[in-house]
This record gives sequence, C-alpha cells and structure tokens, in this order.
Amino acid sequence: MKTYTSKVLEICENGDAIVELPDELMEEMGWKVGDNLKYEQKDGKVFIKNISINDTDRYGQSGTNKVPTQD
Repeated sequence: MKTYTSKVLEICENGDAIVELPDELMEEMGWKVGDNLKYEQKDGKVFIKNISINDTDRYGQSGTNKVPTQD
C-alpha cells in the first residue's frame, strides 16, 4: 500500500481541515476537484473515502467513495 503526505492548509471553524492532496493520489483514486471526501483516523493514519461516487461504479460492488471544490 502506498502512503502519501499532505499539509493541512487550514482548520475551519467547524473543525474540518482543508488539505491539498497529491496529484498522483487524485489520479490513482479517480478523484476530481469537487468530490466529497470522508476521513477516518486510525492508528496514527488517516483513511480517506470518496463519498460522492458509488463503489459499484468503480468496483462492481456496493459501498461508497468527493474532493473539496477550489474557489
């Protein structure tokens, strides 16, 4: 499994974080600007899931997989 490093650019008032994801990761995952992402922290790592598209579209099974819109 590949790992990627990214900086937190901003922490919003509601506690959300704005990060810039590496282009290679975006391409590899098929994510686009405007997708909604959900994250989970576990064992010191952050796991990101795209909740804008259905995994059925990508993997032929049910589940879910968006990237914040850039202004």
